[in-house]
Amino acid sequence: MAIDIYTPSMPHMVRALSTSVAMIQWSMVIYLIAMGVAEFIAGVVSDYYGRRWTLLISVVLFLLGSVICACSHEILWLLIGRFIQGCGAGMQVIMTAIVSDCYHGKRLTKITSYMSLGWSLMPILAPAVGGFLQQHFDWQASFLVMGVYALIALGLAYAWLPETFPTQKRNHISLLALLGSLSQLMLNRVFIVAVMLMILMWAVMMLFNVMTPFLFETQLGMSAQMYGMMALIYGAAYFIGAMINVRLLKWLTVNTLITTGLWIFLLSSLWLLLTGWLQWLSLTSIMPPLLIAVASTGLVFPHCLSKAMQQFNRAQAGIGSALMSSLIILGTAAITICTANLQIHSQTPLALCYTAIALFSVLLKYFYFS
Repeated sequence: MAIDIYTPSMPHMVRALSTSVAMIQWSMVIYLIAMGVAEFIAGVVSDYYGRRWTLLISVVLFLLGSVICACSHEILWLLIGRFIQGCGAGMQVIMTAIVSDCYHGKRLTKITSYMSLGWSLMPILAPAVGGFLQQHFDWQASFLVMGVYALIALGLAYAWLPETFPTQKRNHISLLALLGSLSQLMLNRVFIVAVMLMILMWAVMMLFNVMTPFLFETQLGMSAQMYGMMALIYGAAYFIGAMINVRLLKWLTVNTLITTGLWIFLLSSLWLLLTGWLQWLSLTSIMPPLLIAVASTGLVFPHCLSKAMQQFNRAQAGIGSALMSSLIILGTAAITICTANLQIHSQTPLALCYTAIALFSVLLKYFYFS
């Protein structure tokens, strides 16, 4: 939610905070960097002190960051709030560790597919909510909603969330054991390539978030609420792709689904690039290839997640999940940084980014992944 809900407000935040497009985009990058580092710390700590209290502390940090962002009147305080929010968002790795505590084998593969469906709901709902809030209130309203959401989540988790990693299964913090687990995973080819593919697939959504608000609202003249609806449709396309993926698992192998998804993504990226080359700057020329591209990632991401999670044993659930999530988020942040200063006058910059990601993904799949 913290990634998607305020994207319709980005052009308005540039004016309200008297700052630049690049600085507003950096609010996303700083959030991602903080979350990537915090996820690793949260995952390691949860292996030694349990999942429950690590999660509760993280939610408190997210709540604090949301309040600071909502009260900001200059870009510096917004960036500080986003950093604290990102630290709190490290909680998401603990949810992955909880799933690893509770499920294994084929059941784990099925559950990760359902998790992917659940995660895809927020990119569908959040931009539409953010567009409504911007249209009828102002940009601060999105951060207030995040704070209220965090407060509710904190109450529910405190009242009902059990500890899934009991004391007798925990070990004392050992630097040698930690380094051993990390090196074992970093030398695992399947783990590393699966993570690299997840970075590239998540970057597809992230680039949409940081580039299309300025393309649709500034270049096409959309209202914030209308942009929120476009982002909702975009998120729904991923949801549909993930649902199709669950159905196709009955008839197709995991590798076939990954390969199919990557080729569809490449073709849709080339389609978007062609519309930019022909200078077809309209909603009807831009949205169809974008929707097909993001739907195709729903055939890839869940299986890469499952393959990566299968590479670490139960004792490595927290550390493995932390390393995986941190690499994904920091890698996505790095890609976002590389595009932060692009001038968004048409769909061509986004199309070039998508095409490069698609080509690299296909090469990874064929040469390093089986």
